[in-house]
Amino acid sequence: MLSRKDARKLLAERVNELCKEKKLTYEELSSKSEVPIETVLQMADGSVKNPGIFAIAKICEGLNVSLKDFFDTDEFRNIMI
Repeated sequence: MLSRKDARKLLAERVNELCKEKKLTYEELSSKSEVPIETVLQMADGSVKNPGIFAIAKICEGLNVSLKDFFDTDEFRNIMI
């Protein structure tokens, strides 16, 4: 079973991977997604306590990826909750 800590780590890895792929800084992602920079930074370093689906959806919007594509990785597919 995936712990909350592991889930936050997966989320952080995916945000960082997509920022790098899209060549976006956290500040640019914050601006594009309209998510406060503090939240973006917490998602990126895995310290966000309970990321809401709305914030994740806005991050996806800023990254120009669908929620489906954001979570369409081997790591997320193999989660057993």
